[in-house]
This record gives sequence, C-alpha cells and structure tokens, in this order.
Amino acid sequence: MQLRRRNLARCLFHDQDYVLFGLFFVAFGVRISGIGFGLPNLLCRPDEYHIIMIALKFFRGDLNPHFFNYPTFYMYFIFLIYVGYVFIFWISGHSLSEFLVEIATSPANFFLFARGVSAFLGSLTIFPVYYITLDLTRSKQSARLSAAFMSLLYLHVRDAHFATTDVTMTCWIAWAVWFLLQAYTNLQYRVLIFAGIFTGLSIATKYAGIFLIIPMVTVELIRIGAVQSPLASFRHLVRRTHAYLPHVCFSKRLWLFTGVSIGVFFVWSPFVFLDIRTFWHDVMFEFAHVTQAQGVNSLRGWGYHLRYTLPYSMGWPFFLIALVGSILSFMRDPRQSSIILSFPLFYFIIAGKGLTVFVRYMIPMLPFFCVLGAFCVSEFARMIPPHLWRKPLLIILTIVVIWPSVKNVYQYNRLLSQKDTRVIAAEWIIEHLPDKSYIYRTGTLFGQVQFPYAIEALTTNYKKIVQQGGSGVLVDIQIKAALNTPDYKGFFDWEYSIKNVMSGNLPDYIILQKSPLLGRDSVPDGIERLIDEQYCLIKTFEAGNIRHKENWYDQMDTFYLPFHGFYEIERPGPNLHIYRRV
Repeated sequence: MQLRRRNLARCLFHDQDYVLFGLFFVAFGVRISGIGFGLPNLLCRPDEYHIIMIALKFFRGDLNPHFFNYPTFYMYFIFLIYVGYVFIFWISGHSLSEFLVEIATSPANFFLFARGVSAFLGSLTIFPVYYITLDLTRSKQSARLSAAFMSLLYLHVRDAHFATTDVTMTCWIAWAVWFLLQAYTNLQYRVLIFAGIFTGLSIATKYAGIFLIIPMVTVELIRIGAVQSPLASFRHLVRRTHAYLPHVCFSKRLWLFTGVSIGVFFVWSPFVFLDIRTFWHDVMFEFAHVTQAQGVNSLRGWGYHLRYTLPYSMGWPFFLIALVGSILSFMRDPRQSSIILSFPLFYFIIAGKGLTVFVRYMIPMLPFFCVLGAFCVSEFARMIPPHLWRKPLLIILTIVVIWPSVKNVYQYNRLLSQKDTRVIAAEWIIEHLPDKSYIYRTGTLFGQVQFPYAIEALTTNYKKIVQQGGSGVLVDIQIKAALNTPDYKGFFDWEYSIKNVMSGNLPDYIILQKSPLLGRDSVPDGIERLIDEQYCLIKTFEAGNIRHKENWYDQMDTFYLPFHGFYEIERPGPNLHIYRRV
C-alpha cells in the first residue's frame, strides 16, 4: 500500500480537527492538577531539583552547566522562561535584589514554571500521535481515539507533573517520527529538515533521542525496496536490508537529516562539544548507572518492563490491545508500520538491556502504544457489521481499554493534591519545637523534613561557601531575611557520629522516616538504641498504610506515592515519627 502524500501546511493549519483541541485541554487539565505537589519542600522529586538549580545558576553568566548526565535543552529552555519572568518582574516595578530574595527564600514559582513546561509539552504530544494514526488508518475517528488515549495515559500524565526531561523528549520524538513518516512519499527536503529539527531537540533534551536515526534509516530502506511484503521471512528481510544498507549510508537525505539534527543539538547543548572531558565523564557515569544493578531488582529491563512498567502504565487491556495492534498494523501495511515501530522496538531493546529499570524509561514508547491501541480498536470495530450495534460496542471496548488508566490518573491526581507529610511535619515543627533545637533526621535526604536553619547555622554555611571560593550570595540573603523577621525560628542539624554519642552530645529531637522504598529509610543501629533508651514519641505524621501488599512502588525512584495500587494511602510522603529526648 502506498502512503498518501500530504501537504504539511494544510495538514497542520487548515485541516484541524477541533475535537483535538478539546482533547488538548483535557490532557493539559489532568497534567496540571496537583502540579504544586510538595512545595515549598524542594526535594520531593530529586531529578527536578538538580535541573532547576542548574537553570538558576545560569543567571551567574556561565552557561556551561558543568553537568552532562542530561543534555541542556530543558535547562536552557526553562532558563529562558525565568528570564521572561525577570523581565515581567522588572517592568512591574520590582528590583533585581527582590528577584534574588525570591530565589533564596521562596523559589516555589521556579518549580511551578518548570513543571508547567513539562505539562504543556506533554499535552502537546497528542498532536503528533493524532497525525501518525491518521496516516496509518485514514480515519479521523481512529486518530481522535489515539489522541484521547494519549491525553489520559497514566504514566505520561504522572511524569508530566515533574520538571524532568522524559516527557519533553517524548514530545519531540513523536513529532520527529511523524515527519519521518511523511518523508517516505514527500521528497521535499523541508520535510527532512523538520524531522532533523525535532530529532536534534529530542537528543538535546535526553541522549536517547539519538535512536531516531533508526526510523530515518528505515525510511530510506523502504524507499529503495528493502521492506515490501509482510509475508517475507525475517531472514529474507535481513538479507535485503544488508544488501541495501551501503546505498542508504551515502544517501543525501540521510546526511541532510543527520546534519540538521547535529546542528540543532549543538545549538541547545553547545558545551557537549566545548567541554568534552566533563561530558565524557558524565556520560560514562550514566552508562554505568543504567547497566549496573541498583540492589532493588533482579530482572533485566525487558522482563521488568513487560511484567510491571508497561501494564501498570496503561492497564492490561490497553497493553494487550496495543500488542495485537502492532501485529495487525504490520500485516496491513508493513512499510508504514516499519517506520512507526522501528523506534520503539529498537529503543526497548536498548533500554531493556540494563538492570536499572526506572518506570520513566518507558515513556518514549507510550505515543506508539496509543497509535497501535487505537488502530487495533478500529480494526475490531470494522469487523463488526453495522447492524450489530457497532458504535455502542466500540464505545464499550474503548471504555474497557482506557478505564484502568483513567482510574489511576484520578487516584494519582487526588493524592498528589493532598499536602505532603514532609510539609505538614515542617509546619508543626516550626510551631511547636523550641527555637535553635538540634534535630537529627534519618533516611534519605529526599524523604527528610526540610525546616529553616538557625541564623548561626546559616552563618557557618556562608563562611564555608566563601572559603571554598563561592560567593554565598543566596545564603547571605537568607541570613538577612531571617534577621529582618521578628518571630524567625530556626534549627540546627545534628550529625550522627560515635564521638557525639559517646560524649552525650545528643540531639533534642529525632525524626524517624519510614517508607516502602527499599534502602531509603535506614537507621544507624546506635540511633535505634538511643531512641529506645532516651527518647519518647511525641508526634506522628502518616501518609497511610505503607506496607499494603497491593501497592506497587517504583523502587528505583525516591517518590513517595505508589505507582500502582493506591490502597489505604492518604497523601504523598513517608511516614514520619518525631521523638523528644527525655
């Protein structure tokens, strides 16, 4: 079957389906619901804290992030938004010093802006999903269905709340694949230029975007006849591909696509080339991190994601329907399907090889599951004679497919909108504990209560930063703000050491952290003994039943809501127990 050549301008600007815009607002609505979660605690989502802090450091004038675990598109993009915010701040009569005070003392707005970018671009992903499905099925009904699936797909909705890179990269990947789908019949170079632009953006957002070279090579192989019949044997297909591959490597179209991709990548991540030593060190660290076991999983990614991540991301009905859809689509049109499926298949093979199995690693595959799920539902509907209640049966099938995802989205957003236990505990500590108390917090940093520090502690921190060659300007602002606050109350961190314990230099309070995340709430043996002998429990803040067997957590991530289950959970956060020295 030949692909129908489509006029890009007409498709994008004149033939719009207004139902699609309605679905965009639905998608955006579920992605911004509860988007202020955890604030003013800045450590409720570890990765976004690092990204936002790097973006804010660009105000110093040094655009080198000195951190290349991720490329810099997302950091630069939110930095540009921050610059716009500064401009609005300035024209509304505020000074730069007031802006610095906001960064130092209440930076919640900067987190909301960054999360909003992820939510917006995540919602925008429904457009390329719609267009890909429209090309595959020639049906607006099927295209709408895929966009509806994308708008309510649980894992995508979940991570679109975070100021992280996966959802943004997935948006660019979906656009790139759609333009590559057009590149099969539309020989105009501008189509490849657009495909290269979005590929460059995806790589500049997260390095995994580089795998978009696979669908580009697939397009060229199809154009010269390597992929023809769905009935051809795999051995025959491999033989033809091997024979034609040298011709593809010298294709002007491939080199144009590659050149544009590299150019866009350089524009948004220039220091990858300018600071190559740091880049290489960080990339090798990421490679080792992905391939090595993290101590909480014994399955390789292939089995783990097929057993847990993907079914829990969308529900078993959706997952199975999409798998069937991949087979049906290839049987119907192997060339289109090869272009569409080449990226997710190759990506899954690479991403699933390691033992580090964050659920977010499967986000780039979700748009293609939506396309294939909609295709399968449409094919089933076509098999039903019109006189046998085709439309009601189609509606019922659609509800069955999407309902588990919709249910998870509702439960997740409901819980995310509740105040975090770490925030509630911090408010209680400020109100009830004496000023300048010494507090010891157990467990991982990202699960700890964040409380204001005593002025003396801030001063010590300022001196340490200056001695290390830093300016300490933000800490200095925090000190001045504390001095100008009449009822300011701050606390000291107590550091656990054998010397402190033996000398009797003990904290006034201990905050014990408990969660279902393995290895995140460890407590030194000496602290447990101290609690038993010299401390009494005075307050507990519970997120819910953290030991419920039906709740399933992403053990790789320090995020305190179940990924699947939500049974007997009332709010985000670990369970916190505050003890006072007797």
